[in-house]
Amino acid sequence: MINKKTISGILFLIGAIFIGIAIISQLPLIWAAPYNLTRLSSCQGSSTVEKVMNQGMSIAAEIGEKKISIIAGSCLERTYLWESESCTILQQARKSRWHGSYGIYSPNTSSWKPGSCKTLEHAVTEEGQQHFNSTKEAGMWLESFDRAETVYTNDGLVVSWGLNSSKKEQVLDVEVWQIYINGEKPTQLDGAQDDKIKINNYLQTNKKITVKTSEPKIIDGRLFYGRVIDYMSEQKIDASAVNKFINDCIRKEQVKKNGIYSECVNVSTNNGPLFFVQMDSEGSVVTVGP
Repeated sequence: MINKKTISGILFLIGAIFIGIAIISQLPLIWAAPYNLTRLSSCQGSSTVEKVMNQGMSIAAEIGEKKISIIAGSCLERTYLWESESCTILQQARKSRWHGSYGIYSPNTSSWKPGSCKTLEHAVTEEGQQHFNSTKEAGMWLESFDRAETVYTNDGLVVSWGLNSSKKEQVLDVEVWQIYINGEKPTQLDGAQDDKIKINNYLQTNKKITVKTSEPKIIDGRLFYGRVIDYMSEQKIDASAVNKFINDCIRKEQVKKNGIYSECVNVSTNNGPLFFVQMDSEGSVVTVGP
């Protein structure tokens, strides 16, 4: 005969089983909670940023031997596809301009869709508009990209894709940009490969681009490109600090060649927000960075 203690134990065990089943059934929701919170945040900021892709739009690109695709979902969700892999990430809206972009980016793994990005340890993704005063300045900016990992069209759609693997981790690095020259898309860019990028479901809008870009200007005897002037204003970098940085670099014989540019990198430990300066063959300032 079963006593009351045994019956109580059996009932407790049955209750524990049902509770366990209930918890397990809710695990997908628990795992997805950070992602859903990020989705709410990205939806709230999606209308104010300078995006490239509209919901439902896709980009397919051939970059060297690689064939990749990017699909825009709702609320700044982007899915990246390559080989047999995929990664869906909810982008975050930038609250201020960063290196010219007031677009979207992915800050950390909490914005990854649960179950995707299985082969990745880290991902750096960017999307936005880049504004220039001239086609020449846009071309110089494009020179900063690794041509083995970047393709772009004559009307300024840029796709840069890198997948770096090591024994410990695999890192995805994706950038999608739309170039504007004084508020208009360009019509011709040197090195463009229109046949390497295909887009679908792009919605043309009549929204006027009103971002103002600076013209090149000579400051303390040195020409600064408009793009650099805008960036210095954005980061509150004074031109005199840049010129001092360059002069120190020249005096210490630390100028280095990088392709068509001359660079000064980390000249001293007392440069404030400055870390590197890039100049063209005439000594004009092309790029300034922290």
